[in-house]
Amino acid sequence: MGKRFAMVAIVVLAVLAVLGWRFAVASREAILPGVRVMGIDVGGMSAAEAEAHLRSQVPAPDVIQLPLRAEAQTWDLMWVEVGQRYRIEAMVASALAISRSTPWQRRGLLALGLRSQQYEVAPDVAPADPAQVTSHLEEIAAQIATPPVEADLQIGPGGRLSAREGQAGRQLDLEASAARVTAALEASAAVAHRRDLDAVDLVVAVIPPERATPEPAYSEAQALLAQPFTLVADDPLTGEMPAGYHAAFPVATQTLASWIVLRPTPSQIDLEINQAAVTTWLQSLAPQIEGETRRLDVSATFSETITALQAPTHQA
Repeated sequence: MGKRFAMVAIVVLAVLAVLGWRFAVASREAILPGVRVMGIDVGGMSAAEAEAHLRSQVPAPDVIQLPLRAEAQTWDLMWVEVGQRYRIEAMVASALAISRSTPWQRRGLLALGLRSQQYEVAPDVAPADPAQVTSHLEEIAAQIATPPVEADLQIGPGGRLSAREGQAGRQLDLEASAARVTAALEASAAVAHRRDLDAVDLVVAVIPPERATPEPAYSEAQALLAQPFTLVADDPLTGEMPAGYHAAFPVATQTLASWIVLRPTPSQIDLEINQAAVTTWLQSLAPQIEGETRRLDVSATFSETITALQAPTHQA
């Protein structure tokens, strides 16, 4: 009885060993139970079956999008646009390699369901092409580029001043933005198959204007045009006695404004007086002032007038 039981036991063990070996051999060409690729169960599948299953579960590169954001604008960068994709064939090969590197005895037990074990294959991604990332960002840069606006000052009809402060411009920092996008693309490989990707804030550089303010010309012009300018001719030795000669020649605001020359420089706006215009005006007054014993000293009067205008005082 004991011998018969022993023989039966030996036969059963032999059969189990043969079955286990056959399962183990067969399992070399199949993925072990418990193997998952990016959380997707591919256990027991052949390489072709696993590849087809993963392609049905893992989003394609023309579907995965990485949102990019700069100030109030957003863009979607598709993986396919920069050459990034999941390498499904490589991940299937890694899953199959687990089977082939596992001892046949363990493979047999796993295949028969007598043991259990979990294996996780990490995502394998063909990385983005840096040149394509830069090219895509250059297109975005062209859309958001805003040149700085320099401060300006204009004198309109009637001496009305129109001033504009300088405004900063904007431009995309390509190098810093590319570094952020590349890092986000690398990180997205672990989660893109499970959820939407978080937006990446691009780096926008502020470009200050070279000429930020219309000063000092604005304050100088405002003071000069605040009231009319008057040239006084006063000669107690000629004219009607006892007061002598006295006359006042007001300059209209519009004429005064025409004497102002605005000269923008890279850093500021300077104000100058058009000396030729002042000389012409004084020469036009000379006949009105001169008499038999009286002449207008145009040169000396010009110096007095320019000094008064530059002060500014409103009379010379």
